[in-house]
Amino acid sequence: MRRELSKWVALDSFFLMIGSYLIGARVLGMFGVSLPVVQVAGGLVVVVMGWTMLMKKDELAAGDRRAYRGVAIGAHNGNRA
Repeated sequence: MRRELSKWVALDSFFLMIGSYLIGARVLGMFGVSLPVVQVAGGLVVVVMGWTMLMKKDELAAGDRRAYRGVAIGAHNGNRA
């Protein structure tokens, strides 16, 4: 099931890329948008996503980290917490 699904996702992605390559410039031209504008907008999206990741508060408090490490170490050694 998973293998078949991954095959369909890869095939659909391939056709989407080919279609974008063949008619993408025409669609952008139809809306009056140039390729450099799309590239700058994409760069801004990447910058905002990166900035958001950098400024995201740590979800685990210091005490939670110690507890998490203990569980991970205990699980690795075969011990149950």
